[in-house]
Amino acid sequence: MNSLDELLQSFNSLVKNEIDKLPLINSDDYNDSNIYNRQVGELPGLIYLGCFGLWLNKIKGLSPLYLPRINELSNFNSIKPSVFAKEVMQGVLFFDAINPEFQAFCEAYIKNTYLYGYDYQDYVVGELNLVDMSQVPDSVDVFSLLWCKISSRFAAYNNNDAKWVDRLPRTIISLTENEKNIDGWKASFAKVLLMDKLPHREREQAVAKFWTLVDHVHGATNIEIPKILVGSFTETSDSSLQEAVTRALYSMPFENVWGAIVDDALRLEKEGQLSSLLELWANDLTDDQLEYLQVHFFNAPEEAQNAIIRTAQNTDNSRNPWAYMLQDLRK
Repeated sequence: MNSLDELLQSFNSLVKNEIDKLPLINSDDYNDSNIYNRQVGELPGLIYLGCFGLWLNKIKGLSPLYLPRINELSNFNSIKPSVFAKEVMQGVLFFDAINPEFQAFCEAYIKNTYLYGYDYQDYVVGELNLVDMSQVPDSVDVFSLLWCKISSRFAAYNNNDAKWVDRLPRTIISLTENEKNIDGWKASFAKVLLMDKLPHREREQAVAKFWTLVDHVHGATNIEIPKILVGSFTETSDSSLQEAVTRALYSMPFENVWGAIVDDALRLEKEGQLSSLLELWANDLTDDQLEYLQVHFFNAPEEAQNAIIRTAQNTDNSRNPWAYMLQDLRK
């Protein structure tokens, strides 16, 4: 019989082999309507893929054996990125399509550090003052800054320069004295919630302000604040931002946060966010918190009770400790 270590090693090898068969870039992944909250067609992903494909082609990084259509095209200086991605690359970039001397960099740049996506957002979407990548024009003229950045990273990578992965430092935002007061904080928080409508660079500033505002209210006892934070959970919420909100809510008095969830339970259920808040305490409900629920749960409107119990009984949630605890309240 194989040892456990051997079995695990074999399993890990199988998983790695399967992962290695996946494309480094699949253009379809960048056309998902959930990313943009609307249908965008196939162009965003094709442009994203085609831009990197054209950079590779400029430095002779693509294999004509794997991508034979390269030999059929001559004027790469005027071909649209989407056309190159679709007609030459068939919508995907596989590891085997990259010439060996460029494979390690491409894997590190795209897959291991996610720097290609970061640079695309910064040097294309940001530089053009766009809201998101669905607005990027399908023109080879707009990518000169990005191609320069990729080339500089490639050169640094080949020189074993640890700074090849450097990113711009995160913006640090300080609150004004007015924003540290409840009315100023509320007004500023309402404003940053509109960040998805802003151009990329302005959105980055708004995200930094969002985190600073949320950090400022850790441990707050004001009953309005958890209601406002709970209200920020919508069907289009950014999960990374909402994680900061849940940490803040966890630091606040349980009864205030529970009351905010109950008051908004029907909307949260409808928008698929109720479980994100009900699982806030996970396995860590204290005896005092459980006692509070046992006393106060049935004071909530029946519609809110039903929404909470439905969410706890949902197949995806029902085996979690917090769901067991909430279901027990109805027994």
